[in-house]
This record gives sequence, C-alpha cells and structure tokens, in this order.
Amino acid sequence: MWINICQSTRAKWSIHELLSCFANKGVLKRTKEQIVILFFSINKFSSPHYVDSGANDWAIGMTESPDLSQDKKTKILRAAKARFLHYGVGKTTTRDIAEDVGISVSNLYLYFENKREIVLAIAQSCRAEQDRMDQQILADDSLPPAETLERLLLEKFRQARSFRTESPKGAELMAYLVQEYPERVAAWQNNLENLILTVLEKGRQAGAFKIEDAGKAAYLFRLSLAQFFLPPHIQLPLDPTEEELIALIRWHLSLLSHPQEREFA
Repeated sequence: MWINICQSTRAKWSIHELLSCFANKGVLKRTKEQIVILFFSINKFSSPHYVDSGANDWAIGMTESPDLSQDKKTKILRAAKARFLHYGVGKTTTRDIAEDVGISVSNLYLYFENKREIVLAIAQSCRAEQDRMDQQILADDSLPPAETLERLLLEKFRQARSFRTESPKGAELMAYLVQEYPERVAAWQNNLENLILTVLEKGRQAGAFKIEDAGKAAYLFRLSLAQFFLPPHIQLPLDPTEEELIALIRWHLSLLSHPQEREFA
C-alpha cells in the first residue's frame, strides 16, 4: 500500500497531512518515525532534487528512534533562535538547525513541519516569558500603581532595546513574523495597551488615579509612548533613551494623579 501511495503521489505531502490521512481512515497504525520515512519516500518520487539533498537524512531517520521530548524541542528552538538572530531567517535551513542540535532533518520534522513553524514557536516562547515577567510585576502588591506601571514599561523598553541592538538579524526575524503572522503580531503589540489599562484601572479603584475612562487613558498613554516600543524592523526616527521614557511616564502619571482642570473623560 505504501508503494502504491508513493507511486501515485505527484504533489508534495506534509508529515502532518500523512498523519491525519492515516489516522482518519484507520488504514494502518504506524509510529511517527515510520510516517516520517513515508514522507521522504513520497517526496523521493515527486522531487528528485529533494532526494539529492535529503537522502542521507532519510536513511538515518530509518534507524533513529523517535524521542518526542520537551527537552529536545527546547534544544531545537534554542538552536534555531541563535541561528536566526545571527545569520538571519533567510540564510538558515532546517538542516543547519538539525546539525546544531545533533539530530537528522527527518527527526526534526517530528517536532516542526517547516521553518515557518519554528519561527512561530520561538515567538510564542518569547511571548510566554514576557507575559510571565509582566504578571510577576503586576502581582507585586508592595508597589503603588504608579511604580508598577513605570517598572512594567521600563522592563519592556529594555527588552526591546536589547533585541534591537544586540541581535544582528533581529529586525529580519521580526519582519518575517509580521509578514507570515500579521494578526498574531498585532495582538501581541496590543498587549502593551492592555497592561497599561490593567494598572490604570487598579489605580483608579484604589484612588491613586483620578480618571473616568481608563480605556481612553490607556490608549492615549500607549500612543504617546509609541516611538519607545517600535518593532526592530522599523527604523527609529530618533533614538529614545531610558531617561526620556521615565520622564514621559512620570509626566503622564502626574496628570492622572493630579488632573486639575485636565481630565480623561
């Protein structure tokens, strides 16, 4: 049956498509390793060039045991991130990543279908780490709302500046994300306004801020800080400093704490 499928297949199949096909039809029960081997077999018939570049890995994959561990997945993402930030997404191949981890390409495909999936997984991992740090700051009840907001924004500014200045190909990685996953990137960027809103609302309820519409205040706050948090693939018109950010934050907070005749309605 496998040979018939291979010989009749002209379009390329993904590993996940094969897994889904056989699982849905209940034709046969195979391990993921065997499905990977079938994947290379089908591509062998449909793309001679693909066989030339991956025949060795296909053969190696037949003898490797699948080890779908979180530890190996983490190593793949760590190696991929290092390569993406140093050489760029365009010049990095799945073979490069696999060699850095010490596995075959076919073994890597057990975890990620392609490079695009790896990029998204890296972004999601970074996003999760940032969310964890944000929640730690928000959960610190020893800080008054004004200091909580300043600390949140400073941490995010330092992260963005570090990514922009210390990663030669960070801009390329972010541009790739924006191109491939625009909706996800937009949602992540909106997270800054949501964090500001959370702190402002908490401060309003505690009587620290005199505002009637916390949502509008958060929007205007975020809008005024836009140049401090531009994605690295966008060239900065100016080079804002940490001192300037602190000054702007404190100016806003002074208006919120003592609005006088100015109010966010």
